[in-house]
Amino acid sequence: MEQVITSTEAALASGFAMSAYCRLLDIKKWDSWKDLMAGEATFEFLDISGNRELYFDSPSAFVAATKEYIGTAVTVHHLHNQEILQTGAGSVTVRWSMEDRICFDKGARADFTFFHGFGHYTVTFVKRNDAWLISKLVLSRLAISFR
Repeated sequence: MEQVITSTEAALASGFAMSAYCRLLDIKKWDSWKDLMAGEATFEFLDISGNRELYFDSPSAFVAATKEYIGTAVTVHHLHNQEILQTGAGSVTVRWSMEDRICFDKGARADFTFFHGFGHYTVTFVKRNDAWLISKLVLSRLAISFR
């Protein structure tokens, strides 16, 4: 018998998982961050026009690229306004409004030292062995600014 997830369970589980996603990313606990992702997870990043900027077909590729891009920069990620879009047997898709800031070390980048973005995360989670794991993450940007 397949387990159908209630909205309450889905809201709590996905909220806890994405809170951990942001926290672990911001404190650069890369192995623990990767543990939040299913082995088949995909990651897509869309610009403000909806065009694909980046796509990763595995957690390993995504984590490696993120580590390289962020380096020692200070990051702050915030999530707001959780919307449960779909629940099913062992899965849930949720959207959050998001804001992120990245402060790069002086001289780390030639083009800018500060990034500020707004958008929406749409994330599908799957339940595996009592853990909720990211199986698909899409970040759609609404606005970005650089200094």
